[in-house]
Amino acid sequence: MNAQNLVGLTGGIQFPGARYEILHQPQTLQRFLSFQAGVQMKVPFDVNLYFVPAIRYHHRGYNVKLSLPNSLPDVDAIDNSLRIHTIETAFLLQFDLGKKATHTFIRFGPSLESHLTGTERFLKSNGEEVKRPVSFARGNYGKYTANLLAEIGLETGSGWFLYGFYTYGGTNMSNRDYGPSIKLRSFGINIGKFLNSKKIVLDTRNIE
Repeated sequence: MNAQNLVGLTGGIQFPGARYEILHQPQTLQRFLSFQAGVQMKVPFDVNLYFVPAIRYHHRGYNVKLSLPNSLPDVDAIDNSLRIHTIETAFLLQFDLGKKATHTFIRFGPSLESHLTGTERFLKSNGEEVKRPVSFARGNYGKYTANLLAEIGLETGSGWFLYGFYTYGGTNMSNRDYGPSIKLRSFGINIGKFLNSKKIVLDTRNIE
């Protein structure tokens, strides 16, 4: 096998949100425009199959209207606007749909996301507005969440690539007993460039 590991930089826009439930009742969510950026590798694994580890920065969050009272963020809160800064470590498998230098691909796999800092702003039923740092602690918001990722895109012979993605949050961000269920979601588009864009070639011939 004659192959080359590729290192690429990525960045793009996304529309974060969440699946937010109180007592199994979905709450009204509004997405917002945000961004992400990161670095990834493309490591040959088999014919047209690659391992793609990635580290990405995300600006995530949600805007939610609360129709039921809950202790998180506050029993009197009627909405909540939360923004957090996170680092995601992803472990993806990529399948190239073709052998030409320019080809489409699909990727999927899990990720672990670490929540660094954040701010939440909410309005109480008495009209008081509260803005405070997000507390990542037992009984508040979780410091880590796990995701499932799906991506589909295009790679070019010159080393550029473009892909759309969907992030499905698989774990609850709330650590509050009897609190809401908050599972982060996001979709968007990324563009990137391999720093060493020499085309990968796999030679599967037997060596005599």
